[in-house]
Amino acid sequence: MHAVLIDCRAWDSDLAGIMRLSPHTRLILCCVLLIGTGASVSWAQAAPDTHHDALLSTLIQCVNVPVEAWVEARERGDGVGIEAASSPELAIDWSGALPFMEASVSAHLLDSGIPLSKGTAGGQLRIDVDEGRLEYVRAPRRAAEPLERRIRIGLRYTLTEPGGGIVASDSCVETRSDLHTIQHARSLADPRWNVTDPVIPQTGFWHRYLQPTVLVAATAVGTYLFFNLRSDRADGN
Repeated sequence: MHAVLIDCRAWDSDLAGIMRLSPHTRLILCCVLLIGTGASVSWAQAAPDTHHDALLSTLIQCVNVPVEAWVEARERGDGVGIEAASSPELAIDWSGALPFMEASVSAHLLDSGIPLSKGTAGGQLRIDVDEGRLEYVRAPRRAAEPLERRIRIGLRYTLTEPGGGIVASDSCVETRSDLHTIQHARSLADPRWNVTDPVIPQTGFWHRYLQPTVLVAATAVGTYLFFNLRSDRADGN
């Protein structure tokens, strides 16, 4: 309790010192503090998923469908030629776009408790990725951030049991979008693959100039009026 009182008195002392400054000096001080605080808050925001992780999470939403069918088929063991004594392992046969994601998808399945193999003793999951796209577009004018990241995954899958019978076969399309700052967009670029190094479009006048100016000006005016009211009340007393 004593420490808290000391902190409060120190704050009151600092505030009294600010009130003794001229109005113009207080305004300049407020603007400097607001700009610095705004920059700190912007960088302190949690960074979004990397392009690789965002692609992976979108892919997993599609891959989980046949994997769940495989687990359910093994638990039933009826009508699909999958018996309890058969190999529980699943082999992944990947083709099409995003070949560099195969290892990450396999690692995710292993972490989820799905045993994998390279052989044919167990089931086989064939994944044909027809579309894997990640791009930036300019966000709508009133959006919180200037850039929108859009991800679209399209694939076909065929799940077969050890005897060759088809357990599941279908297609899947998943999309995802989120808003980013320009700083985040630049930091997330990964030049190893074209899809993870998207072009960053030039932001519009509103997000680049007008929105930051309006926010800083409005906050500065509000803070300035607050300090002036405090000063007027102090003078009146």
